[in-house]
Amino acid sequence: MSRVTWALMFVGIALVILLVVWQGADRIGETLGRAGWGLCWLGLLYIPPLLLLSRSWSILFPLGGRPGFKSIIVATWIGNAINWMLPVAQIGGDFAKAIWLSRRGYHGPTVGAATLVDKTLQATAQVFVSLIGAGLFVQQIGNTDWIFRILVFCILLLISLYFFFRLQKGGLVTRLTGIILRMGKGREFLNLAGGARQLDDCVREIYSNYSNLGWSLIGRVVARLMISGEVLLALYLMGYPVSLAEAVLIETLGQTVKAASFMVPGSYGVQEGGFILIGALLGLPTGLALALALAKRTREWMVGIPALGYWYWNENRLAFQDR
Repeated sequence: MSRVTWALMFVGIALVILLVVWQGADRIGETLGRAGWGLCWLGLLYIPPLLLLSRSWSILFPLGGRPGFKSIIVATWIGNAINWMLPVAQIGGDFAKAIWLSRRGYHGPTVGAATLVDKTLQATAQVFVSLIGAGLFVQQIGNTDWIFRILVFCILLLISLYFFFRLQKGGLVTRLTGIILRMGKGREFLNLAGGARQLDDCVREIYSNYSNLGWSLIGRVVARLMISGEVLLALYLMGYPVSLAEAVLIETLGQTVKAASFMVPGSYGVQEGGFILIGALLGLPTGLALALALAKRTREWMVGIPALGYWYWNENRLAFQDR
């Protein structure tokens, strides 16, 4: 993780603090206080999407080399926490979850290939989620000013995904070995994956199973929509209930903002600003929209901090055993 990445993270956190000061820390605290300990339910509410995300990754593995579902859940939990909370451009967690499984004896090339394909499907699912958000925006607001921007984002993402898919089918890892080795965990990832050529062969094998790809993609889209329950519950607890359609709209557009700001670690500041903008379009008070964004941050911390602690403890334990 470079100094620039850390600097961006601290700038984002500073922006969050400035937004809270701008809206009044007392008012934001009062809004969050109305929800109280009820916000703890957001952590439990994330369990079903986590299970579905884990299953969506799991079915990409060939049956003969599929890790146990418990191991997949733990790896997904850790990977998500790293992407949420560390300056890794929302990709370091995917390397980490592949390394986690490989170090525990699962077939390296298969794990690495399933992780690369899964990352492609994550981005593809985001396209569908963004389009759902755009459709709901037109239905709820009747304003098409932002639709063009969302469609441009989706088209650019689809074009990028198409070329990324073609590169994977054509031996992406073999061609980009030098670049991968220069990335933070790239060398270890490649070594544990069994080498570039084996990894490429496994990627092609996974892409040949269209049924598993389809179900994995559907699972990821549904899991992302399920997270809308956090918006529904948080706003209800804060005394501002919204409809299911409005909750899905807020969540899907919020995810779109987060995806577009992937270079900002944790999307700190950007995510909060995005919720304020989305809330303004829907007529939500600015302070309430910011409190909602902070409530979602609270869920990330509740789920992510134990995951990082468990990951750190286990990595140190393995390192000690290897000595």
